[in-house]
Amino acid sequence: MLRPAIYLSLPVVLGAVLSNRMAARLSDVDPVHWATTPVLAIVVWMIYTTDRLLDIRHAPGPITARHRFHAEHADLLWGGIGGLGA
Repeated sequence: MLRPAIYLSLPVVLGAVLSNRMAARLSDVDPVHWATTPVLAIVVWMIYTTDRLLDIRHAPGPITARHRFHAEHADLLWGGIGGLGA
């Protein structure tokens, strides 16, 4: 149940968002624009997903379970990256 979330690098996205929120709070940056959090989450996810998708293009075969997941869902993931990027 949690594996797809892990394969999609969602813990990394959550870590980036929480780190950003903590840094903003500790540095007394106020107010942080509401769009900062979703844009950061989207960009981090797009970077990690693009990296995996490029890895499977150049590898002779998917090496890890995460690579296999990305290979199986490549069209959907590329579509998500394109849609979010637009």
